Amino acid sequence: CARGKNTVTSLSLPGQIIGGTLVEEISSMSFLEILNLKDAHLKGTIPDTFSNLYSLKEINLSRNRLVGSIPKNFFTQLDKLELFDLSDNVLTGIIPDNIGAHCEIHTLLLNKNRLIGTIPLDKFRKFMLKHLDLSENGFRGTISPDLLRHTNIETINFGNNGLSGALMENLFDELKNLVYFNVSQNIINGEIPSLLSHKPKIEQLDLHFNQLSGIIPVNLEQMRALEYLNLQGNFLVGSIPMELNNLEHLHTLALSHNKLIGSIPLQLNDRLSNLKRLYLHSNKLRGEAPLTEKTMTEYITDCGEEFLTCHDCSICCNDEKACINNIRIQMLPSVYIFITIFVVVLLCYSNKKKIMRTDLLKKQFHEKVSLWKASDLIGTDKTVYHYFLTQNKVGWIIGLATCACQVATLSLFLVAADASNNNGDVQYTIQCPEYSLECEDNDTRTIFGYTILGLVIVAWLLRDIIGSFKLFLLSMHKKNIDFFFASIIVMFVSLFSVATSIYYNYAIASNDTEMIYDAVILLFVNEIDERLYQLAESCNLSWVYEVNESVERQSYHDKKDLIIYRSIHRMRKRISSFHHHYLSGRNMKMKEPEIAVECADNAVVVVDDDDMTLTQSNIQTNNNKMMDDHKDSLNTSNNTEKDIELMHDPIMNISRDSIGSVCNNNIEKSTSEKKKVSFCNH
Repeated sequence: CARGKNTVTSLSLPGQIIGGTLVEEISSMSFLEILNLKDAHLKGTIPDTFSNLYSLKEINLSRNRLVGSIPKNFFTQLDKLELFDLSDNVLTGIIPDNIGAHCEIHTLLLNKNRLIGTIPLDKFRKFMLKHLDLSENGFRGTISPDLLRHTNIETINFGNNGLSGALMENLFDELKNLVYFNVSQNIINGEIPSLLSHKPKIEQLDLHFNQLSGIIPVNLEQMRALEYLNLQGNFLVGSIPMELNNLEHLHTLALSHNKLIGSIPLQLNDRLSNLKRLYLHSNKLRGEAPLTEKTMTEYITDCGEEFLTCHDCSICCNDEKACINNIRIQMLPSVYIFITIFVVVLLCYSNKKKIMRTDLLKKQFHEKVSLWKASDLIGTDKTVYHYFLTQNKVGWIIGLATCACQVATLSLFLVAADASNNNGDVQYTIQCPEYSLECEDNDTRTIFGYTILGLVIVAWLLRDIIGSFKLFLLSMHKKNIDFFFASIIVMFVSLFSVATSIYYNYAIASNDTEMIYDAVILLFVNEIDERLYQLAESCNLSWVYEVNESVERQSYHDKKDLIIYRSIHRMRKRISSFHHHYLSGRNMKMKEPEIAVECADNAVVVVDDDDMTLTQSNIQTNNNKMMDDHKDSLNTSNNTEKDIELMHDPIMNISRDSIGSVCNNNIEKSTSEKKKVSFCNH
């Protein structure tokens, strides 16, 4: 309000959610100078009576939902108007002819509406314009030099309309103060005017997504104040001028989606040190893309065998104008990682004594490793990788062939995940359109999906990785070369599977479900060793049993364990044979015993679990006692294999740890006295 007067000179409520329509009562404020109702959620039309606001200097009704046309008599009496902003509404129709009735307007903003017709060039010449924005409308016609006769104009934005014709050389003759010029997303043809470079004050020049042809003018280097140059989406030919290196203030350079050829002569580290955004994709450039020592916000080029080699690019595109994050391409090949692991492992093996320098460490190491059994550390009970624990040549050949098959299969996926491979499976999920510098990524993967992927990989492969590492430690402990190579091979295949699953899914999948689906398929390759074991059983079961016996013999740690195993193996055959003849002689059918308990003191008891019940605690107690007594006897006497009276039946799947003694007092007989078979003093 004016001092000492009951008059309103300013009505400014920007950003307030007022709603409703513009009331005509506002037009009665004859002393109103500023009307600012920006982003007030207004709707409806602009009242014709606003032309009665004689004192109005600024009117800002932008970012509302006003409809209709600009009143024809709006500018009849507004001779003091300086700022007129109706941008970002839904206004239609044409610009009124009487808009040029007065010449005080210096800022005219009508962008982001639905205005049509031609730009009234003869009316604008009367203005003292500094800022003119008519972008994102439906204007047609050409850009005549008569339009731009305002020596004070600083910004011109005619972008995203339907303007056509060429930019004539004398278009910019009188624009001495021009700072910003934008005619993007129109139908402008012809060449880039060379005289445009005579405007040294221009900071932003945007001509993208037109039909400009010819070459990039070399004399653009004279626009030393230029910070933003966008020539994307035209038909420009030739090479990138080296003279662009002189634009030291340039922070954005977009030359993508043209027909440029040759190499990239830009000096990103030296002359163009302020450059943050560089767009060169969808051209025919070749050679090595320039490296950069600074962090750029966006650096997009074409990458591949037929295009550029770019190590520092943030995004790479293919010949179909689809793009991908360059980090997917720059991931180190998995084989390099495994070579490093192998070197470290070999160094550890060759320098075992240096690693375990103290006696305490040696003691702790030996105590833990002495409890491990080699065959239990490799995969499941049925895998061809057990054959690496033997001296059987055929078994080694089968194992190596299995390893080669798995690695070759996984390598196919690695090759398919290479973005430089034109026939690969890489999903180019990023789209960088001609009409915008903003790229859109259709990748919808989430942290939850990566978490599930990690859990699947861990559940599938962690057991093999830990087991192979333990086997490696066991090979160091026993200095066993077979154990060493077996651990290295299994560790290699397991880690190779992990790396391939992660790398392939990162390069291929575009959502969580695809990621899990691909991971399961890849991890199935890790089951080939078990499938080949089943195949070997089907082809030659006796040979498989023979190799398994060799694996068991090799898995025991010292001579005492081996003596025990050989005695058990020999006694097993005798008991099995006797059991078979006994049942045949009685001409009776008896189902296969489900519980076999070994007894020392010249006795073994074979029991059907339907008839007898074992007290597990008594069995375990006597087992441990007999095992300790037996080992003490081995340590204090010169026993031979024939002196050992332990018996074991591997067919019953009794583990090595259960070897011991079960005496008659450890068996609680059931009430029925059926089918009890006892062999004593054998």
